[in-house]
Amino acid sequence: MPTPPPPAAKVKVSSTPRDGSYLRRQEKFRREEQLAEELATEKKLHEQRLQETKEHYEEKLEEAKKQYDLAAVKNLQLQAKVGASEAEKRYDQRLATAVSNLREQISVEKKAKETEQKTCADLEACNKRYVDANGKFATEHQNWIQRGQNAEAGEKEAKRQATVAKKQLEAEQKKYQELKTQHDALEVLLQKRAAQLNPPSEARASRGRQLLSWMMWMMGPEQESAAPKRKKKG
Repeated sequence: MPTPPPPAAKVKVSSTPRDGSYLRRQEKFRREEQLAEELATEKKLHEQRLQETKEHYEEKLEEAKKQYDLAAVKNLQLQAKVGASEAEKRYDQRLATAVSNLREQISVEKKAKETEQKTCADLEACNKRYVDANGKFATEHQNWIQRGQNAEAGEKEAKRQATVAKKQLEAEQKKYQELKTQHDALEVLLQKRAAQLNPPSEARASRGRQLLSWMMWMMGPEQESAAPKRKKKG
């Protein structure tokens, strides 16, 4: 609380005669001193009322705060209950989606593996036919050259047989190149899928393996044994 103003200084009485101007100044000083005392009293009363009002509203504020805290706690409890239920539903939905996606990935990987095996088998068979045709062409060509060295008819026949064998060889080479192109495209696709199925982080890979093991257990031993094994990259 601010301190009241100091009392007005007393007017020193002069030995000069008290004329009219002196009395007027004395009256003015007296009124100013009285006004200062009234203002100090009024200020003190105003500060007292302000303090009482402040204490009253502080009590009201404390009571309202208690009521608000109680309502806020109940509201938070309700929100937590609703939020937990919604979070559980969202978790179940994400889990179901993850299971569905994992099954689809396993099916796609299995089909891709079967296609790769079939393509490799076709490529090996085509390669064998190419080698056989090449050897047959070389043998036949040499035989006909030897047989037709001294006979024009034999030479023409050898050339004809060589042309036929060469066309067969070119056809086998074309088919071999087509199968090789398909095999290379499939190899690139399998590498992309392997990169998608194998996260870069070791922690995510560990979690993925745990989830895969859990899914295999949920689907049963027959599904687990039917799932394709991934190749480890060297």
